[in-house]
Amino acid sequence: MAENKKLSAIVQLINDDMNQMMEDDGYVGDISLTYLTEKQAEIAIYLGAPIGVKDLYCNYHGSRKGEYGYNTVHSMKRFDYYLKKNYIENRASIYPYVPDPKRMRGYIEQVEEMDLPAHEIKAAGGYGLKQLRQLASTIEYRTGGKLQVTDSSLGGVYIRQDDNVNIGLHIRKNHDFDNNLCRLEFQGYIRRMGVYMSVDGVKEIAGEAEQLVKLLSELEKEPIIVSEEEMAQWAKEIASTRLEQEIADASEQDQKLDPTMGMM
Repeated sequence: MAENKKLSAIVQLINDDMNQMMEDDGYVGDISLTYLTEKQAEIAIYLGAPIGVKDLYCNYHGSRKGEYGYNTVHSMKRFDYYLKKNYIENRASIYPYVPDPKRMRGYIEQVEEMDLPAHEIKAAGGYGLKQLRQLASTIEYRTGGKLQVTDSSLGGVYIRQDDNVNIGLHIRKNHDFDNNLCRLEFQGYIRRMGVYMSVDGVKEIAGEAEQLVKLLSELEKEPIIVSEEEMAQWAKEIASTRLEQEIADASEQDQKLDPTMGMM
């Protein structure tokens, strides 16, 4: 209980410092950075602390001549992506324009010393809910809007497909009741079985299958482990977004039927 309170207090201190930092403009000067170990970078990401990785080579021309590109990192997947680039430093640092980068690293070090399970750190920093919010946009973007996360009548979520889609995506929760957590798992499936089709039809299915393989590979890179409370909050947010869109669509339709609506 005491550790949970301490962790919550540290998260609040991180947020307080972030409210005072300069906005990220994508560049840093030739300054001394406050570096983190990979473990500390992981903790920082889970807690939402501002970190990034710097380019190895400065800009030689333009208005940013002599400065270095600075790539902010908000997920482990993005962090791993940057570490593989040979033109970027292979270590993360605290974003240099927080009020005190060394103090920010100190917060991370305190959490590291507590040696807490990753899911507790994620929960304290709201990382799981951030993953869920990103998930909806990722699925929609990767499938061109053909698959969308929407709310169910039972208060949960499911993935809805267009009627003309041949291959679907299923989302399920694998529960860990001891820790009140669930891991999201994704499975693809063929929606139209036993249907005879032309070459073009087979090509269409093959294209959808290739698209789904890329999406599933991306979803499996970083496991999404969240609490039931975070799942419930996510479902409420999706329901609210859907309702707002339906109201906007209805208003637009009414305006088309009666252009004088809303005029004084």
